[in-house]
Amino acid sequence: MPDNNGIHDLFDMTNITMVYREGRVYISGNSACKWEGVEPTDRITSRGELLKFQQGDWQPTPISASTDDFCAIQFVPTSLTYPVWGRHINREDRKCVNNFGVS
Repeated sequence: MPDNNGIHDLFDMTNITMVYREGRVYISGNSACKWEGVEPTDRITSRGELLKFQQGDWQPTPISASTDDFCAIQFVPTSLTYPVWGRHINREDRKCVNNFGVS
């Protein structure tokens, strides 16, 4: 979308560290949701693709994932997002990003 800052519009990335080492990207740190205008009833869709850098350009791979309702699957242990997202959130803090600040 025009004037879109990507993930930086949704999360404070100040305390996130990304390092490329030995052909891998390592991400660590903590982040806070700062998404403005989202309502608890909003549904979040997501799509991700894994690309590889080959011959000076990013090439597609057969690995991709998408969901029409991220909130419904983010803490399901068998979902693709759980190992990289859900399992790192303390059980008492588990709620969808569209419900932060809601009691």
